[in-house]
Amino acid sequence: MLEELQAVPAFVPPPYKGPTLEQCRAWRPDPPTASQLDHLFVTTLGMLDIPPVLTGSYEDLMATAWTVQIAGIQVSICDPRHVLDRLPAKPRAKDIARARTYADLRRRIAAGADPDPSVITSLDARWMT
Repeated sequence: MLEELQAVPAFVPPPYKGPTLEQCRAWRPDPPTASQLDHLFVTTLGMLDIPPVLTGSYEDLMATAWTVQIAGIQVSICDPRHVLDRLPAKPRAKDIARARTYADLRRRIAAGADPDPSVITSLDARWMT
């Protein structure tokens, strides 16, 4: 899939740690190890974040995932409680833009609100194109 999307790790200039620009350009998806795939990628469809170690294994996440229909397509969505439990409370550089959303979701869950997967199905399907 990463090859089809022409994915390459996103280059983040110093002082942040990460692959150099040359390493980003030379990156290939083989071997498919956790450390090899643990990047924020630039793809033909936009940015794609793959955090295999931080958020848990596919099997772990699918055990509590919801299945919903979005634009007529069945999609599995990870339970945000399980993902948020694994994310650091202090946002990483690439999470700054999402930090407020994460904090709000953490507050809602702490107050006893259950995330509702049906909210996702009501999203405008244009974001998928």
